Amino acid sequence: MSELPLLLDQAAHKYSVGGISKPSVTELIKDLYSYENVPDIFMERARERGSMAHLACEYHDLNQLDLDSVDEVVMPYLQAYIKFLDETGFEPVGIERPYLHPILGVAGTPDRWGIFRKLKGKPLAVLELKTTAQIYKATGVQLSGYREILRANGIEATLRYAVQLKGDGTYKLQNFTDPLDDAMFHAMLTSHLWRKKHG
Repeated sequence: MSELPLLLDQAAHKYSVGGISKPSVTELIKDLYSYENVPDIFMERARERGSMAHLACEYHDLNQLDLDSVDEVVMPYLQAYIKFLDETGFEPVGIERPYLHPILGVAGTPDRWGIFRKLKGKPLAVLELKTTAQIYKATGVQLSGYREILRANGIEATLRYAVQLKGDGTYKLQNFTDPLDDAMFHAMLTSHLWRKKHG
């Protein structure tokens, strides 16, 4: 008998297996981010812009992008991504694919994993695309969660990077190396499981 598939409700960003809800990496670490002083209308605009930019970058990587279809607001973020690819030699191996950790029961969809052709040994990296005004420290914890999920599915990504795509067509690449990120991910997962068990 085959295992039940992992299902992702894109609109609600909720994961489930056989009708049983599974926590996501972003759900576990949401308390590490603070947007309480940002008006809802700005948050919604930022989410919409980020979603469109992610989609444009995905279509680009899949060689399915029609440039004429890209909104002028999104175009600088796409240009920043293309610039990042050209300058770093990053080559995506996996794109926006949801995975479940079979033991921990946590799910996630890494933006990318792939290799930096210009790095010695071409190690595999898990990559997060950001269109936010800054890259938060919590992104390191997010990437630790994704890296662990990938490893549990036979994908040995050793490096963790975030790419901040900016509205002026430039980008910032940040490498996350703090080992405490791994510990924090497990702490947040433990906290979630404890709260779920004890109400």
